[in-house]
Formats: sequence, C-alpha cells, structure tokens
Amino acid sequence: MVEMEKITPNNAPPPAAPYTPAIKVGGTIYCSGQIPADSTGKLVEGSIADKTRQCCQNIEAILKAAGSSMDKVVKCNVRNALYCFASKDKKQKHQHKDERRNLARGKALVKYHGNSKTDMANFAEMNGEYAKWFSHKPARSCVAVAALPLGVPVEIECIALA
Repeated sequence: MVEMEKITPNNAPPPAAPYTPAIKVGGTIYCSGQIPADSTGKLVEGSIADKTRQCCQNIEAILKAAGSSMDKVVKCNVRNALYCFASKDKKQKHQHKDERRNLARGKALVKYHGNSKTDMANFAEMNGEYAKWFSHKPARSCVAVAALPLGVPVEIECIALA
C-alpha cells in the first residue's frame, strides 16, 4: 500500500477548516486550495495581484516543505469569486439595481465592498500575477464561483510532482 504523508509547513497559513495543506502520495503532491492569508492565518489586504501573490507564496512554502517546487506543478485550479448583491445599506441596494438587471441579461455579477467595486474584471490582474509564478504554464482551470472561504476573491490549488 502507498503511504500518504501529510504536509503541514509552519510558514504557510494554518488550515481554515478540517483539512491538510497538502498530501504527498508516491511521486505526487496534492496541494489544498490556498487563500490569501499569511502564515498566521491573517487575510492579506491589497489588490487582487497582492492576494494572488500570497496564494502563490503559500503554495511555494507547502511545495518546498514537501521537497518540491513551483516548476514541478502540473495542474492548477483557480477559483475567482463572483459576488452577490445582498446589502443592508439602502444606498448600496440602489447601486445594485443596475447589476441585478445586468445579471438578468447574462452580464457580470458585481459586489460592493465599502466604496470599492469588484467583479471578474480582476481576472486580467490576477492572471498577470499568476503568470509570474507559473511561467512553465502548467495545465489549469479557472472558474468563477459564488463565494470562497472567509470572503476572499481568489483561491488556488495545485498538483505537483515530488
């Protein structure tokens, strides 16, 4: 029987739920989805590029602890959050009226965080930062999801060779 080794490095964020940051089985490392949190678990602030960079730094730390590296990643799954329109703020509810119409017409979803608006327009910025970390262009899927853990806008998981 093949042994499963749990990979839990100290320089990556602690799991936000009951899972292991990565599992090494034979010559393959399965890295759980990484969100933009630092090694203490605190969510990072900043642009989508900053948050994508933190996800990649977390993956790098996990892979290094498993005896691997970023250039051995063979597959990534990237999730970008689509946003809902729920708000208790009457002004924001009014702002969401046009977004609800756009949604009904099949256009992009939008969410307001305070005074800033985020949507899938962040894709290019996220993709630009992602490309810096995965210049060897592993296989990848990138999907929009309704929500991600702790309300973050991006999560990246991967499979790498040991």
